[in-house]
Amino acid sequence: REEAAAAAVTAAKKEAALALESATERIASLEAEAAAAATASTAAAEELASAKAASAALEEELQAAKEAAALAPAAAAAPGEGVAELEGKLQAAEANAEKFKKAAAHWKQQTTKAKEEGAAAVAAATEEGSSVLESATERITALEAEAAA
Repeated sequence: REEAAAAAVTAAKKEAALALESATERIASLEAEAAAAATASTAAAEELASAKAASAALEEELQAAKEAAALAPAAAAAPGEGVAELEGKLQAAEANAEKFKKAAAHWKQQTTKAKEEGAAAVAAATEEGSSVLESATERITALEAEAAA
């Protein structure tokens, strides 16, 4: 019986040792898995931080692109310095042309007025001359009649 008890104790010790070894291996395996998970978690956290940074950078690029796009039409609509200078010269030339048109119209009106006044003066002078000529003719006729009498 002692032998059987000793054998049972030995068997129980072996079984306990095997169970302890198995448990130790399982603990080591779980610790390794936990370490791997921690490493993966750290890597995932780093990847997440990197992705957030990339997202923020892309957001800034997008905002800059939106601002550039908003400015681009304005810049495209705004004339360049050379174009603005040429437009200024064109406007000045058009203003001068308008002044010359007004001056030409004024002088044409003055010429027409002078011609009309000249024609009226000639008509008046002709009428006056005719009247003087008629008076002179009448005077001559009267003097000739006196002389004949």
